[in-house]
Amino acid sequence: MPSPLAHAGLGYAVHLALRNRGQRYDLRRSGPFPLLALALVCLSLLPDLDAVAGMVTGDMRRFHNTITHSLAFGLLVSSAIGGAVWLRWRSGFRRWFGLALLCHVLHMITDLASTGRGLMVLWPLSSARYKSPVKVFYGVRWPDGWRSRRHAWTVATELGSLVAAAGIIRLLPRVSTRLRGILRPQVWP
Repeated sequence: MPSPLAHAGLGYAVHLALRNRGQRYDLRRSGPFPLLALALVCLSLLPDLDAVAGMVTGDMRRFHNTITHSLAFGLLVSSAIGGAVWLRWRSGFRRWFGLALLCHVLHMITDLASTGRGLMVLWPLSSARYKSPVKVFYGVRWPDGWRSRRHAWTVATELGSLVAAAGIIRLLPRVSTRLRGILRPQVWP
């Protein structure tokens, strides 16, 4: 599975994409951009909360990539976050539900696209594990310990993909502006 660096980077990429779209946020509902970025990074890391139990017990295999990596957990957490925002400000449920679910799904996609035993995506309906045939990330090898040299390859592949994602996000506003100019109906004299 990817390291926390990749997951946090994706949360920050969501923040950059929102900022690049020129979205204006009501500070009462969303907070200033640094707080929004921090919230999105935390939401992207949330599914790995089960790794804490694995580290404490020394049995990562038993706890990690189970219930917290399912769509049901993502929907539950996203509903709770959207509900908390709605209770506080009486608006913003859909925005925060969508952002939380997007961060959760991006976390699952990166985990699916790395080496490992797969995710219980459809829990509680099924405990079957799913994984992608395409591997983008080398992934963290928990049994190798914290000081393994293999982790350097993990960080290298993740940094490369994050740099590529940041480049694409930076280009999106320019590309969409040019496309709008090209696709706009022309009035001929």
